[in-house]
Amino acid sequence: GIKVGVGTSSTNAVTVLTKLNAQSAVDVLLDANIANRDNIPGKPNPEFYLEAARRLGVEPGKTVVVEDAVSGVESAVNGKFGLIIGLARENDTEALQNAGAEFVLNDIGDLTVHKINVRLAEKLGEDIGQKVLQGVIFDMDGVISNTTPAHFQAWKETFDGFLQGRTQSTG
Repeated sequence: GIKVGVGTSSTNAVTVLTKLNAQSAVDVLLDANIANRDNIPGKPNPEFYLEAARRLGVEPGKTVVVEDAVSGVESAVNGKFGLIIGLARENDTEALQNAGAEFVLNDIGDLTVHKINVRLAEKLGEDIGQKVLQGVIFDMDGVISNTTPAHFQAWKETFDGFLQGRTQSTG
């Protein structure tokens, strides 16, 4: 099947994916915590998405990256990924295209595996009936969903715990 990864600069990725009940849908997570621990440079360095592809066990040229930020699009372009899809969340279609997104959507709901495979096959000069797509790597914030409520809840839980512990220790 098609491997699914999340490549995000967020430090709250596990909490957000849990809140979205999406952890089981993700084969590989590369977040800021893991990148820092393993000395993986962040976006726009191509090594960020290249490492996510290695961990997924997929070829970058047969993998799609879905991004809503210019730096992430640049990372995928410089990593020579098969197809880079921009997701315009802030009227930034032109900026995403200028950074190298091959097409830009306003809603991730417009994506289907079939559409992605056909676009990738066309780009690679392959038969559009062939399965060429090996993996999809999604940025998390602004791509998988509007993560603002989940981020808020994650930060609230973190700080509530911190403040409660501080109150208990200091009185």
